[in-house]
Amino acid sequence: MKLGHHIAIVLVAGVLSLAAGYGVHHWVTPPRSDTLPRDADAIRPQLSQLPLAVLPDLNGAAHNLGKWRGQVIVLNFWASWCPPCRNEMPEFIALQEKYGTRGLQILGVAIDDPEDARRFAESVGINFPVLLGDTEAIELSQQLGNRFSGLPFTVVFDRDGLAVLRHGGEIDRERLEQTILPLL
Repeated sequence: MKLGHHIAIVLVAGVLSLAAGYGVHHWVTPPRSDTLPRDADAIRPQLSQLPLAVLPDLNGAAHNLGKWRGQVIVLNFWASWCPPCRNEMPEFIALQEKYGTRGLQILGVAIDDPEDARRFAESVGINFPVLLGDTEAIELSQQLGNRFSGLPFTVVFDRDGLAVLRHGGEIDRERLEQTILPLL
């Protein structure tokens, strides 16, 4: 068989794979956001409150997520190798800077190699705690509503530690501000 035929077969297979992946993605992908009414305890997923999980930061110090209770918390699961995660990080940085004094606390949980997470955090100037996650953090994101373990995944908690928004995929600043401003 000639080289041109091999290339054509590979190209056709690639196009078919992309089309199949696109179709499957749209078939199994859940809605991107789930805004939860404050009085909807009966319909909340299993973990509707800020979990008391303990995760290390980039320096190895352990932090219980409960220590930030009393603040509006944006808990974001991300990785340095994830393009949508990288895209939304400047928005989190800007929001922490703008609203941190009013009681907003962004928390990043890096599902990543610690050194890669550290390099990325330093390169973009992350101004909020970056915690390191492993399989336990992936399980935590699933318990919080991340059905397909996708990244990024963001959960917003009010000052009482109740989940008010779950969002799979990249989230924009407008959506976050609409959620957090009434809580501050």
